[in-house]
Amino acid sequence: PLLGRHNALNALLALAVARRLGLSDDQISAGFAKVQPADGRLQLLTAGTWRIINDAYNANPTSMLAALDTFDTIAPKAPRRVAILADMLELGAAAASLHQQLGQRLAKSTVNLLIAIGPLMKSAADAAAQSSTLDIRHFATTPEARAAIPHLLLPHDAILLKGSHSMNLESILVALQKDHANSPA
Repeated sequence: PLLGRHNALNALLALAVARRLGLSDDQISAGFAKVQPADGRLQLLTAGTWRIINDAYNANPTSMLAALDTFDTIAPKAPRRVAILADMLELGAAAASLHQQLGQRLAKSTVNLLIAIGPLMKSAADAAAQSSTLDIRHFATTPEARAAIPHLLLPHDAILLKGSHSMNLESILVALQKDHANSPA
């Protein structure tokens, strides 16, 4: 029940260990069926017609790329794919370069709209803009983005939320859920 190729690889390792310990395939299958994603870790959610991947618990370059790969594979049929990405913090002197590399990857992704949040994610947005026609919106802070995002989204958008925990993307998720709960059916 977990999203992502990296989780599939982890499951294969768990399967090998379980078999080595003598568990039957039925026992292993029952165990896998009970697995739930941790809050904010590649959770597939819905808010009205929006399909949301909430991976906003934290971010680093590896997890950001894994989230984008997962998003590219599970949302290809969505009319529009929106990545709401916030700064990856605590990266030290390499932060700007790592965000620029992310932007280069975004330029090759299936994302249609990038909502970049924070000064570091501006570097990613600028790098993506150099080699793609991706629609890009940048906001300096999460509250600024939170206020604008409902006006940028369309019905049936697939949305990826990803950024460092201290960027508070959870507040955007709450706002999206509340916006759909209060909208007329």
